[in-house]
Amino acid sequence: AKMGLPKGSQPSLSKAGTGGAYFLKGDGGKVVAVFKPEDEEPLARNNPRRRERSGGNADDDSGVGVPGRDDMTFSGSSTSMLSQSWSGGGMSILGGRMRNESTVEGLKRGSRVGDGAANEVAAYLIDHGGRAGVPATALVNLRCSAAGAGSRGGVKRGALQEFVHSVGDAEEISPSLFLTQDVHGIAILDMRIAQCDRHGGNVLVVDDSDVAFGSGSVSDEGGSSAPNSPLRYDDDDDNDGMGNFEKWIMHDRSSMEDTIDGRPKSKSFSDNKGRYRLVPIDNGYAFPASLADLTFEWAWWPQANEPFSKEDLEYIAALDSEVDLALLSRHGLPLRPACAHVVRTCTTCLKVCAAHGMTPAGIAGGVQRGV
Repeated sequence: AKMGLPKGSQPSLSKAGTGGAYFLKGDGGKVVAVFKPEDEEPLARNNPRRRERSGGNADDDSGVGVPGRDDMTFSGSSTSMLSQSWSGGGMSILGGRMRNESTVEGLKRGSRVGDGAANEVAAYLIDHGGRAGVPATALVNLRCSAAGAGSRGGVKRGALQEFVHSVGDAEEISPSLFLTQDVHGIAILDMRIAQCDRHGGNVLVVDDSDVAFGSGSVSDEGGSSAPNSPLRYDDDDDNDGMGNFEKWIMHDRSSMEDTIDGRPKSKSFSDNKGRYRLVPIDNGYAFPASLADLTFEWAWWPQANEPFSKEDLEYIAALDSEVDLALLSRHGLPLRPACAHVVRTCTTCLKVCAAHGMTPAGIAGGVQRGV
């Protein structure tokens, strides 16, 4: 991404989401990273999808609502990344977060506007050894090519995360195809960091087989140009009257044939279990100061009702919230006292419940908000 900016690659806003999230291309012209500026988070002053309300007149051209916030005024400004030129700019990695003076609560109770970028990095740091699969994430400064444009003199600060090619998200593919190991890995992380926004849309599904449906260049909108990718299921790249998603399903079915004594044998989709891996993204609403909005989509997946493996139980038993908090502090990402208390509480709860034989779904049922 750092090499792509000087070559004229302009970041492009993703189509989905409630805040600013931009795709950055690398030297070869393919998307390699996602950048989330801290001043363009939901409810932040420069959110490009912001909903402004002034004098009783609402202007919501993005379709993004703000539950329970209809009485608030969002002044915003014209300094989102969309209003500036970044091609030819630069990038530098930062050692820690700046002090956030904001007192505005985010869309999730216990969260704070402006903390999302740092939380993304914190989740990556305490995903020990990449057990849950959080993509590589760092705090960076992105420098605008035009001096004086944007916040703080042409600099945008935010989280830069490795872009992951996927065949879709967990809302689009049956959970029966997911590995228990992957589901439990995400469950353990989410309960440790008190995730308040884990839904199927922010768990990417990666094809781990030799057939890379999500490979190929990626459009600025975030879809894949690979003809077999279900990310753009409405497209018909071959102009043969059949959409990409249909082709993907047909390809999947054709790959499920085997032979016994020379005779074809029909297989079910479950025979592809292990082919798909899960990647959790969007961890900005982790580390809250309250337990009020904990949300775990995986609690309704069948794997969450299976017991933890011996390896997972040993890992959970060895967890130490004080070590995790110290790690974040060493990287310049100390949590607010109330948030640190929540991490301690959640880690202890996970350790005690797992030691007593509870499943991920059982633990989640006792701590997450009612649906």
